[in-house]
Amino acid sequence: MKTILPRLGLWLFFLWLMTFVFSYYLLHSPSVVVVVSAVRLILIDILALSILLAIAGAFGNLMFGISDKFSQPEQVALQVLLGLGIISLIVLAVGMVGLFPPRWLAWIISLGCLAALHRPLLAWLLMLRGALKQLLGQGAKAPKGLFSGWVRISVLLMLVPAGLMTLAPPTEWDSLTYHLAGPQVFINAGRIISFPEIHYLGFPFLTEMLYSWLMIMARPQTGPMLHACLGLIMLMLLLGWGERMSKSAVGWLTAAILLAGSLLWEEFHWAYSDLSAMAYILAALINVLAYYDSFGQSCHKALVWAGVFAGMALGTKYTVIGPVAGLGILVLWLARHEGVHGLLRAGGVLSLVILVLVSPWLIKNVILYGNPFAPFIWGTEAFDQFDQYSYLHPGTGYTDPVSLLIVPLRGTIFGQIREGPDNLGGPLLFSLLPLAAIGWQRRAVSERQFIINILVFALPPYLFWLYGISISFYLTHTRLLFPIFPPIALVSAIGLESLGKAISAPDIEKCIRVVVSAGLAAAVFFAGISCISENTLKVSFGLMSEGDYLTEALPGYYEAMQHINNELPKDARILFLWEPRIFYCRRYCIPDSLLNQWWHDRQLEPEPRKVAQGWREQGITHVLVWDAGMESLVSDELGNELIEPQDVTALEIVRREDLELIWDLRLPVEAADDFLVYSLYELKGIQP
Repeated sequence: MKTILPRLGLWLFFLWLMTFVFSYYLLHSPSVVVVVSAVRLILIDILALSILLAIAGAFGNLMFGISDKFSQPEQVALQVLLGLGIISLIVLAVGMVGLFPPRWLAWIISLGCLAALHRPLLAWLLMLRGALKQLLGQGAKAPKGLFSGWVRISVLLMLVPAGLMTLAPPTEWDSLTYHLAGPQVFINAGRIISFPEIHYLGFPFLTEMLYSWLMIMARPQTGPMLHACLGLIMLMLLLGWGERMSKSAVGWLTAAILLAGSLLWEEFHWAYSDLSAMAYILAALINVLAYYDSFGQSCHKALVWAGVFAGMALGTKYTVIGPVAGLGILVLWLARHEGVHGLLRAGGVLSLVILVLVSPWLIKNVILYGNPFAPFIWGTEAFDQFDQYSYLHPGTGYTDPVSLLIVPLRGTIFGQIREGPDNLGGPLLFSLLPLAAIGWQRRAVSERQFIINILVFALPPYLFWLYGISISFYLTHTRLLFPIFPPIALVSAIGLESLGKAISAPDIEKCIRVVVSAGLAAAVFFAGISCISENTLKVSFGLMSEGDYLTEALPGYYEAMQHINNELPKDARILFLWEPRIFYCRRYCIPDSLLNQWWHDRQLEPEPRKVAQGWREQGITHVLVWDAGMESLVSDELGNELIEPQDVTALEIVRREDLELIWDLRLPVEAADDFLVYSLYELKGIQP
């Protein structure tokens, strides 16, 4: 009794103290309530994402099993990638039959899957814990030295701000156009439907199916979070590869080289599909090289898994066809000593497995669009020969061979290939690559063979990309090359890390490391500045309203969407001109996905007033014109856009005769009192 009363008194004092502290901050700092509410939403998002990754890890552990050919980090990453691909196909099947569940049921289903898979889940979590201990340097293989330590710290310092930026509402162009807009269309319909006006919805949608499930369970912010996790999985594969090669420092340096590229780093907080494509291609490549290492043993099993991951990579986007072709060529290169029969067998196994994994997306397109390769080849309902021409824009690429040869330099140094920022992998990716050739004969045979294999894999997609930019203005995007960046970065890292063994020049090597360290310091600095300057932390933690943030981050656009959502009737059908982003539109909005709607309609009907009549027949009630976007295309000095002054004149006729202005938005600019950004019209002659 003597000991119980003092303890009871202490507990009562604890409650007394807690009441005073919490009451004080709740009453005297209202922002605490706002922050707590924001944190609660963040935790729900994180929980939904964690459950998805846990289910994926359990699925992968159940199917992939344990292999002594891979390091623990590699196995963790391969298993979760496999599981995510399986979940995506399950969500595709559920969506196609119209069984998207409400939020409460999605949580029950997810928790039920966790319970059913508890044994493989526990095995995967234990492996994950071991992998993290291994990667964080708790062992003899941990990289030593000041340079290696700074490389590891720089990787972590670049990842932290990227992770924080995933918490903000999405604002990126392609996310609002289709990566998140597509899942939102499906969720609103309760099933996967045909929406031919967004031609991107005919693409393979492995990543977007995962976004769909997460958006059912939580907020759209889970999309960027998942994409960041896919990037982390890709980095884990690289770090694990380094561990397996007994070159832990190489893995960390590879990660640093990749993250130093500003465009790739930015994708760690965007809801895109590039990081998933990179992760799956890397997983396939690792298995292909395991095939090379296991001749006479389980080489066919390695090839099957390579085909699985390559097929899932093709499930992320069509443009991965180049890297997948590179994988195929690498397989044939590795099997060249097995004769014709061995070549056919290796190529056949890989191709067949890839076809099986890609077929669900082709079947989906046949059902929805009548075209397995929608919207390409023979088009769709809203993607005809004019759209095909507009999308590819042939004849507008590089025609000068010298320009093609210096593309890596132009993209790396100037951060620009054709128009707009498009940094080609950052300052270190290609600049360090020549180090791999220095002291070639002194390098180990296995190291030389590895570098040759990577070259055999990477060269075909790179040449394919160069061909693309030689014929089309719109194929110049660096993101199309992202899947080959990780192995290239790995070769660059090997070149630097083993330079001392290849050639004895410690003074020059020290200077090179100083420059690399400075480059990483600059990348860390700019990552932190980006996180702070964009107000992402303020909106994420409730210190800035979502509306204010989106109004600032998307000038004019968010205000236009809010006006449509609040002022137009629910049965309105709004046609967008020069505006492809519909994510924040809560009415039936028809996007201008290719920024060519007006040009396209005038190809079919040159008479502008008949174009307006065609809109009426389609049930269009309103038209939103992104005037600023149109103006930027008209004034394009490169002359690659499909709009001429006569098109603007024809639109003015329709504005005057067939459209009634009901709202516009003008923003101040330096050169004038105001500048017309958006104008919203009601189509005249519509019967109520």
